[in-house]
Amino acid sequence: MITKPWMTVDPGVSGGVTLLGELSSFLGSSAIALTYLGIQYLLKSLGFIDSVNTLLAVIVLILGYLGEVLDSVFGALLQPKYRCPRCGVMTDREVHVCGERTVRIMGNYDLENEDVNLLVSAIIAALSVIALLLLIGPRMVILDL
Repeated sequence: MITKPWMTVDPGVSGGVTLLGELSSFLGSSAIALTYLGIQYLLKSLGFIDSVNTLLAVIVLILGYLGEVLDSVFGALLQPKYRCPRCGVMTDREVHVCGERTVRIMGNYDLENEDVNLLVSAIIAALSVIALLLLIGPRMVILDL
């Protein structure tokens, strides 16, 4: 985990970062981007589209991974964190899995995980629209609707 040496967190705690988690996120974004690219090639071979846009697949990859990074950052900054006095482990829960009531140690906002997910989804959706407008142009986007 990339944390302070004294800060151990339960698996799945918002803001906790591991190499395996980052790699898995990148591979997940890659799988979605490659699926999108494969569908483009299929549609081209069937004559539904004229060309394949690999830049859009790269944008899908980048924005997908960026969403995971933002989720970790916002989770670490905005969601409350608690420490179990018995185990000394940081958690997102007011009661640790060992049954001990935890003590709030950080987080000024009372945002839940779902709130952070919604915020990140809205940011990535907005960035997606901006990227599409910059790539294709507003006139083409409107005409294609």
